Amino acid sequence: GERLLATVGAPPIQAHSQMLLQVNWPQPPRTRADHLLLTGHTEPGAILHLQSPQQKTSSKASVDGSFSVQIFLNEGQNRILLQAEGLAGGQASAEQLLERDTTAPSISIQIGER
Repeated sequence: GERLLATVGAPPIQAHSQMLLQVNWPQPPRTRADHLLLTGHTEPGAILHLQSPQQKTSSKASVDGSFSVQIFLNEGQNRILLQAEGLAGGQASAEQLLERDTTAPSISIQIGER
């Protein structure tokens, strides 16, 4: 969060600390689904910007700082970037590669002598 430092007779000075951005990335980072719900926690009221190969969108964290954002995935590797901007100007970002794999596994059976 933000701290306000004050000295008697002096104007307040803003001390920016690292803004919290906790993202609950799917584990393992691989799925067959074409979309996922990404959840996490940040500063209450922070603006979240999501960027992926299929979308760019923004949303707002709730009053308790929780958020959920739906991500649409392409086949293969998807670089997901989530950026948060706090009301007092703090910023944080998180990035993850998520893979969508809809290819069925191949199975080979050999019949014959041992």
